[in-house]
Amino acid sequence: MKKTFNEKVSNLRTQKIKLIHEYKQFKFDINMIQKELNDPEIITPSDFPEVLMDESIDPNLIDSFEPIYHCDRMDLIFNPELSPLYKNAYFYEEPTHEEIIMRQMRIDKLKYRHMHLHETMLKKIKMFDDNLFKLNKMRIEVKLEIIFLDLRATTLEEEMLVLYDFDLLEDDLSYNVHIKMGEQNEKAQQILRIHEDIKYFNDINIKQKNMLIENQHTFDMCLKLENSGFAKHLKKIFDKKLKIPKIQSHDDDDTSSSSSSESEESESEFNNESGESLMAMSRVPVVFDEKVLPTGCDPKLFNTTLELRDKKYKIEQTIEDNKRRLDASSTNLTSTYVELDFIEDELKQIQNKLEACQIKKQMKLNDVYTTIVLHKSQMTKAKLLKSSILLYGNVIQDLSNRAAELKKEEKEIINILQKEKLCAKKDRIEIAKMEKDLRNIKIAIKDEMINKFKTVMNWNSLDKMEMTIIDYMIIKSKTEAKDSKERFIREIQILENKISSQRDSVTDLYLSNTRRNKLLANVLENINKIRHYLDMDQERITKNFQNLSLESPITTEITTMNCIYDELIIKEETSHL
Repeated sequence: MKKTFNEKVSNLRTQKIKLIHEYKQFKFDINMIQKELNDPEIITPSDFPEVLMDESIDPNLIDSFEPIYHCDRMDLIFNPELSPLYKNAYFYEEPTHEEIIMRQMRIDKLKYRHMHLHETMLKKIKMFDDNLFKLNKMRIEVKLEIIFLDLRATTLEEEMLVLYDFDLLEDDLSYNVHIKMGEQNEKAQQILRIHEDIKYFNDINIKQKNMLIENQHTFDMCLKLENSGFAKHLKKIFDKKLKIPKIQSHDDDDTSSSSSSESEESESEFNNESGESLMAMSRVPVVFDEKVLPTGCDPKLFNTTLELRDKKYKIEQTIEDNKRRLDASSTNLTSTYVELDFIEDELKQIQNKLEACQIKKQMKLNDVYTTIVLHKSQMTKAKLLKSSILLYGNVIQDLSNRAAELKKEEKEIINILQKEKLCAKKDRIEIAKMEKDLRNIKIAIKDEMINKFKTVMNWNSLDKMEMTIIDYMIIKSKTEAKDSKERFIREIQILENKISSQRDSVTDLYLSNTRRNKLLANVLENINKIRHYLDMDQERITKNFQNLSLESPITTEITTMNCIYDELIIKEETSHL
C-alpha cells in the first residue's frame, strides 16, 4: 500500500518537473510571440496560473533546462538574418502586396499560437491539479488504512493476550471432553453389544422352551398309546433328573448344590413311589428297574422314554446355561450403565467448565475497547471497520433500506408471477381450443375418407405417410440448399475475381493519378516561381529606368547646392574679418 502510494508520488514529482520545464518553454514562446507582434493587447492574462517550484524537487533538475527555439519557415521570410543564405540578399524598402498578405497571415498565426499555447498550458496545469487532488485523496485513504491497520494490530494484540490466558485451559478441557466422549462412545457400543447378546440368548431360550414343550407333548402322546399299566412308571422315569458329571465354576456352586438336592429328593420320591408301585403290583413276579426293560413293557416305548428324557435334560441344561449367561449379561449391563452414567456426569462437568471458560474468554474479548479518531474526510470510510470492530453507525438504516428494496422486488416478482399465470391460463384455453379443433378435423377427415374411399384408414398409417412426405421434403430441401450453396459459392468466387481485377485496375489508376497530380503540382509551383521572378525583374527594370530619367536634374541640383555652399563659406569668412 505504501509502496504504491510512494510510486504515485514519484510519478507526480516527475510530472511536476516536466510541467515546470513545459512552463519555462511556454514563457519563452510567449515572450518571443509578444516580442515579434509588439502588440500591448496580446498579453498573458493576470489570472493565469503559475507553476511554482517545490522544496522537494532538486533545483539542479530545473536550472539545467534551457528553452528550445522552434524555427518556423515563415520566420526566414520576415527575419532573413536568421539564415546564412540571405546575408548578401537585396531588400526593398516597400513591401509588396504578397508580403503584406503573408505578414498578416503570420500575425494571425502568431495570435492563434499565442491562444493555443495558453489553452494547452492551462489544460496541463488542470490535469496536474486533478492528479494532485486524486493523490491527496489517496493520501487520506492511505492514512485511514494505516489507522485501521494500527487499530487492528492493537486490537489483535490485546485479543492475543486474552487468548493466551485461556487457550491452554481451553485446549486441556477440550482434550478431556474428547477423551470422555470416546469413553462414552465405547460404553455405548458395549451396551449395544450386551443388548444384542441378551436378545440372542432370549431367542435361544424361547426356542429351547418350545422344544421342551414339544418333547413333553411327544412323551404324553406316547403314554396315551400305552395300555399295559406301565404309564406311571415310565412317567417317573421320564421325570427323574440324571446326574451327569461336569466341571463346575465358583459361580455355579449354588446352582449345582440346589440341583443335587433336587435330584436326591427326586430319587427318594422315585424309590418310594416305585416301592409302592411294586407292592401294588405284587401279583407280578418281576421287579422293575429303570435300566432294565420290564417284562410286558414295549421295548420301543421304553427306549423312546429314555431318549426323550435325555433330550429333555439337554434342553434344560441349555436353558440353564443361557439363563446364567443372561444373568451375567444383565449384571454386566447394569454395571456398564452405572459406568456410563458416571462418565456422562464427568463429561457434563467438563463441558460446563469448558463452556464457562469460553464464556469468560468471550467476555474478556468483548471488554477490549478501542477508541478511533477520524478526520471529517475519513468518516465515509468508517464502514471498512465493520469486519474488525462493532460500529454504531447507519447500519440499521442500511438494513431498513435493503429490506424496503427487497419488499419492492417481492411486489414486482408477485406482479410478474400473476401476469405469467394469466398468460398460462390463456395458453391452456388456446391449447384446449386447438385440441377441440384437432378432434373436429380428425372427425371431418374420417367422414371424408368414408365418403370417398368407403373405408377408414388407420391414423398410424396416415402418420407414417405424412412422415414419409416430410422426410422427402426435408431431403429435397437439403439437396436444393446444397445446390444453391454451391452455386452461390461459385458466384461469389466469380464476383471476388471481378472485384480483385477491378481493385487492381483502380489501384493502377489511382497511382497514375497520384503521379499526375504530383507532376501538376510541381509544374504549378515552377510556374508560380517563374511568375514571381518575372515580377521581381519587371520591378527592378522599372526602378532602373526611373533612376536613369532622374539623373540629369539631380546633377544640376548638386551643382547649384555647391555654388550656394561656396557663397555661404565666403560670407562667413568676410564676417569673421
